[in-house]
Amino acid sequence: MKTSRMVVALLVALASAAQAQNPIFVLDGVRTTACENGAGAATGVRAGLANIDRDAIENIEIVKGVAAERAYGAGASNGVVSITTVKGAVVSAATCTAKMPAKPMYIVDGVIVGSPNGAITGARAADDPFARYLYPPEVVMAHQDAIGLTDVQRVAIQVQVKLLQANVVDVQMKLAASGEKLSRSLAAASIDESSVLQQIDQVLAFEREVKRAQVTLLVRIKNLLTPAQQGILDKVR
Repeated sequence: MKTSRMVVALLVALASAAQAQNPIFVLDGVRTTACENGAGAATGVRAGLANIDRDAIENIEIVKGVAAERAYGAGASNGVVSITTVKGAVVSAATCTAKMPAKPMYIVDGVIVGSPNGAITGARAADDPFARYLYPPEVVMAHQDAIGLTDVQRVAIQVQVKLLQANVVDVQMKLAASGEKLSRSLAAASIDESSVLQQIDQVLAFEREVKRAQVTLLVRIKNLLTPAQQGILDKVR
């Protein structure tokens, strides 16, 4: 299932998630260890996946749990990201060897809009209220000394993060299962339109639930911060 915007978002997300979750990366059936070796915090994580031409991608599949270990061995306990390119596509030999800054990269409709220091640039990016007005927990914690985060605030944020994790794990598992089912349905020679549309509705419902929980977390974190702390974060992030 290949949609340009979806593929770009997946590639950027996977490049960032690789360091935290350490999955196995398989590109056209071949394990690509360069994609699995995250760099240190000083130099940033490897971002080569984001350099793959989205038009060259045929499919992206994420395999987890027992299915991953059965297909790829015990080393796949943290999951497998399998990327298949279209026939005849050429993938750069530099894939997963380039590094990106430690601060995030922002991409809108396939166009990089982030400045070298990680700030969002461009009118369209500035219109994103979530990126503009809310503060992810990792951003707050990375600058906790600069903003004078108190012990009470720190504990409260940690509690909210744990609540999010507890609430969305089950939904994320259901989302993954629904995505796999939808992929199988779309791969059929003859597609049951009614069934596929129902499956899409289910996937979107799970995605909405996860997104709502994430936004709830960000809103609660902002409400825990003082206006002065928010002002400092606006300058340093």
